[in-house]
Amino acid sequence: MINLVIFDLDGVIIDSRELHYECLNSALLMIDKKYVIEREEHLSVFDGLPTKKKLKLLTERKNLPKNLYNKVWELKQKSTREKLLELSSDEKLKEIFSSLKKQGIHIAVASNSIRESVKIVLLKKGLMEYVDCFYSNEDVIRGKPNPEMYYRCMIKLGIPAKNTIIIEDSHTGRMAAECSGAHLLAVKNCEDVTLENINLKIEKMTQTKK
Repeated sequence: MINLVIFDLDGVIIDSRELHYECLNSALLMIDKKYVIEREEHLSVFDGLPTKKKLKLLTERKNLPKNLYNKVWELKQKSTREKLLELSSDEKLKEIFSSLKKQGIHIAVASNSIRESVKIVLLKKGLMEYVDCFYSNEDVIRGKPNPEMYYRCMIKLGIPAKNTIIIEDSHTGRMAAECSGAHLLAVKNCEDVTLENINLKIEKMTQTKK
């Protein structure tokens, strides 16, 4: 039986992969255009990683000075926060979350974003009332692709991996989900996150256990 569904944030609850890409590049451009991340390397290397991990990779790949980390991070977070505050209620997701709760299924959110970003998104989209717990990259020692934040959700709610489905879109998130031992529902983007797809996965997992 499936008792818990854990949602990623970026690319699952909110179509923000482009938002994060643009906000970070905007911050980097203010420093020097040579640090800007090209589209291909974003998709193959940086996508799904927390900003601080991206900055370390930029040092390795483009020699970004470490003493600029705080400045870039602050510029990026300021831009991201402004855009997230423009979000509005999401009726589609509210219906999905409400339906899962009516089935007796717990809901958690696990994201490599900072805590403030996760909280703003859940509040602005009208989803917070349905969420039993959420974890950000600030709430764990190791972010994705380490599965720590998934384990924290399961431990918090007392539900084992075998009874958990994790919805992820990025390569990094999928790696973390598979490492956790839970069932992965891989999606391409927010449009794939439908009640039908989630219920099909739940039904499949339930039948497998019989």
